[in-house]
Amino acid sequence: MDNLKRCARLAFVAIGFSLLLLGCIAPRSIQTHPALSQKCQNIKSIVLAKPDIKVYLVSAGGVPELMDEWSSLASDNVTKALLSQFEGSGTKMSVLKTDAQNEQEMKDVLALFPVVSNAIMYHATPTQPGFTQSAPSAYETGADYSVGPISKILDPAGADALLLVHGLDQYASAGKKAVNVLGTVSGVMMSALTGIVVVPRGEGTTIRIALVDRNGSVLWHNLKGGSTNLRDPDLAKGFIEVALDEFPGLKK
Repeated sequence: MDNLKRCARLAFVAIGFSLLLLGCIAPRSIQTHPALSQKCQNIKSIVLAKPDIKVYLVSAGGVPELMDEWSSLASDNVTKALLSQFEGSGTKMSVLKTDAQNEQEMKDVLALFPVVSNAIMYHATPTQPGFTQSAPSAYETGADYSVGPISKILDPAGADALLLVHGLDQYASAGKKAVNVLGTVSGVMMSALTGIVVVPRGEGTTIRIALVDRNGSVLWHNLKGGSTNLRDPDLAKGFIEVALDEFPGLKK
């Protein structure tokens, strides 16, 4: 009987971890600049950099393949979802038009953004980066996360701030889904025998959103995890709406 109870407990643990990796449990973490309210008073117009969304299809062997068409579609859907959220908010939102003058600056900012985002999450929750369920919290004392001055990007656009979006959407192929099912069953059986929980890699979606002022300081940052389909306009809109929860000045 004790062995049976032990097997049942381990099975529930394995399934719980599977759900977490599949995105059914969606952690949220919002971090803000200590002077957010003060700095946002002068922000009346925001320019949106084209969302950098990468969509992958994972093979049965666990190899991710970048899907360019899916990525482009997801980026377009996220762009439309963001624009719709700011309609009637009192804050003007437009899409950044890159040209010869700001193209390299924008590439540098986009390349640096994931690094700065990771630093924010690491220092915000050092024991479990990205898994904060609490309300928005300010950076630690003295912290000022930055992507560098961006006046050359904002001035031509007539904007006060820049919105950066980086996303990852991952889908399992039919073969991978079959392997995952077998892996989960095998993992539960092995857990019952060894006490070690082994969980197969699953699907999932992650979006990072940041509001950046002209000095390059990240004023507001959110890492939203979950499981959705950014290729679907309605699902993308719903996901972005949740990701923008507590965004400064955005009326729901």
